[in-house]
Amino acid sequence: MDVGRAERPVHADHPARGAVVGAGPAVDPAPRLRRGGPRGHADAQARRRQPLRDPGLDRAGGPACGVAALGAGGRGRHLGRRQRRLFRRALPRPPQARAQGQSRQDLGRVLGRRRRLRGDHAGLRAAAWTRDLAARAGGDRRGGGGGLGGGRSVREPDEAPQRHQGLRLRPARPRRHPRPHRRRARGDAGLRRAQGAVRTVSVQRIAVLGATGSIGSSALDVIARHPERFRATVLSAHARVEELLALCRRFRPEHAVIVDAAHYPRLRDGLAEAGLATRAHAGTDALCALASEAAVDTVVAAIVGAAGVASTLAAARAGKRLLLANKESVVLAGRLLMDAVAAGGATLIPVDSEHSAIFQCLPHDGDADRGGVRRLLLTASGGPFRGRSRESLAAIGPDEACAHPNWSMGRKISVDSATLMNKGLEVIEAHWLFAMPPERIDVVVHPQSVVHSMVDYVDGSMLAQLGRPDMRTTLAYALAWPERVASGVEPLDLARIGRLDFEPPDHATFPCLRLAYRALDEGGAAAAVLNAANEVAVSAFLQRRLRFLDIPVLIAAVMDALHDAPHQGLDALLASDARARDAAHALIHRFAA
Repeated sequence: MDVGRAERPVHADHPARGAVVGAGPAVDPAPRLRRGGPRGHADAQARRRQPLRDPGLDRAGGPACGVAALGAGGRGRHLGRRQRRLFRRALPRPPQARAQGQSRQDLGRVLGRRRRLRGDHAGLRAAAWTRDLAARAGGDRRGGGGGLGGGRSVREPDEAPQRHQGLRLRPARPRRHPRPHRRRARGDAGLRRAQGAVRTVSVQRIAVLGATGSIGSSALDVIARHPERFRATVLSAHARVEELLALCRRFRPEHAVIVDAAHYPRLRDGLAEAGLATRAHAGTDALCALASEAAVDTVVAAIVGAAGVASTLAAARAGKRLLLANKESVVLAGRLLMDAVAAGGATLIPVDSEHSAIFQCLPHDGDADRGGVRRLLLTASGGPFRGRSRESLAAIGPDEACAHPNWSMGRKISVDSATLMNKGLEVIEAHWLFAMPPERIDVVVHPQSVVHSMVDYVDGSMLAQLGRPDMRTTLAYALAWPERVASGVEPLDLARIGRLDFEPPDHATFPCLRLAYRALDEGGAAAAVLNAANEVAVSAFLQRRLRFLDIPVLIAAVMDALHDAPHQGLDALLASDARARDAAHALIHRFAA
């Protein structure tokens, strides 16, 4: 008899099978009581003589015999008449209460073995229980009402002792995937084995674009803490060639890119002098090629400004795991980026603290509407000038604007934080990343920068993500997602913080936030024009060619001048970006500092 050698499950819809018949549960979904006496003793002896059974057969509730195919080609032809009748018709049996004195451990016993049901969402695989029946096929066993008990006598429901049932345990639902501790180890995929066993993890090959910047430095700090998990294989910088060489000596990447080609000879010679095998590259094209290289698994998009758009899109189209820290890519080309992510099958994980917080607080499937999300709340620190009047900001200089009270950031983003333009860009980013309309995205000022963002649900609950104001936290989360690893950031001590404050933003003193909402309302290339004009204005302010209060005035003037800029495709958006920069430069002389 060869039933026990079934190589694959018997599925009802297999074309090679014959007649398809439906069956209900083959065994009672509730635990049964054994009848005492010689018969039970004989069955116990018989069970000890039975061969080992498939581990996926036994559980409280027993195998759920869903649908079996028993045509001419089916394996049911080898079974006796009674077993074939079982396949064709298995009547459900009423639930059974647990007897007094019966231990909870007995709930999972069928045929005297404590096993768990293992199966996919379609029910128990036929191959498993045909192997079991093969061990006992041929004899006409009595008792058990046609179940898989092998003739074991069971007490009928009306014979059970009278007692309150309470909450009855239901049979476990079949799982789509086995539980983590049931999974088999496959190569170095990082699956957990038995408790205490060695756990192997595949090493992520990471390209850090903008490695010499603030975000890039934080990313490399986390990477260095976990050499068994992460390896920086590509490093890039715009023009800081000496800093890039220092990073190459430390991390020994396979490739190094300097975007400004004028510094390429120094990069090439410096790598040779250090005796490194790192290959030198120059230009935006090389950056895009390496971002989409097959030897790269993860791309940290940390280039500041519109200069990072092309490489971010290249990584998305190549289906990379994309850690997005370049908000300008979303602001300038949000629709194009999301389309590229979908087309390339990329995994996009936000790195900005606010969007990372929302990402962690959203429903697991990421569907905000189906998950009952009412609105998103982005928190803003308020910058170094929170609470000050507009008149008091007339003589503000670059050093004051860059002195952020909580975060350690680059100069450009520090000025954006002081004007609240940074929060405006994040509103646009949240709109594209989470498919949320602008009217359902709010901003609240939170000076402690402990609550990074919140998600408000329709049932009145609100989820928030808290943490220290350190970008290593979000980078560690993004690098290891869906797991978590140590970031080097100290734990949060709420007792020491003592209080958390929230207040509405001051739109009159900081009008840049309203300009961002205006760009979303206008659509088209308005967001690209906003971003380009802001970059020019901030650069002029840092060079002391523009006053702090004139930054939003200049941006609004450029938006008024280019309200109908083209936006169809990346080339059109980049052309609008260039036109906005030219217009901003032309208008700066009107605002002599």
